[in-house]
Amino acid sequence: NSSVAARFRLAATLLLVWGGSVEAYAWLQPTDPRGAQLAVSFLWILAGVAALLAGVRSRQRAFRLLGLGLLGASVCKVFVFDLAFLDTPYRIAAFGGLGVALMAISWLYGRYGTGEAPHEVT
Repeated sequence: NSSVAARFRLAATLLLVWGGSVEAYAWLQPTDPRGAQLAVSFLWILAGVAALLAGVRSRQRAFRLLGLGLLGASVCKVFVFDLAFLDTPYRIAAFGGLGVALMAISWLYGRYGTGEAPHEVT
């Protein structure tokens, strides 16, 4: 059944993101705790973009929503936690980068992200 396969792919993606986050943090935390937090945020952003693009390409709403959720969580983490320990020039660069990324994601989702397929996974 394609619905079961799609749900399995979604669960596998979540497990991969979680495992990658744990491993990145465990690998970098002993030498650079701040870098470990930033690495986790970067991993979430990459995974969110990849899930969003996969959902747009395959017209699967569940992957589009997963991508948007990961991106939303990573933006919240960056604003609430990661920016607290950055110096002012890096904060400015982070805000600028996040703004550009959010505008690009908004354009991508508005342009390509609402197409529905008959075999949609909800």
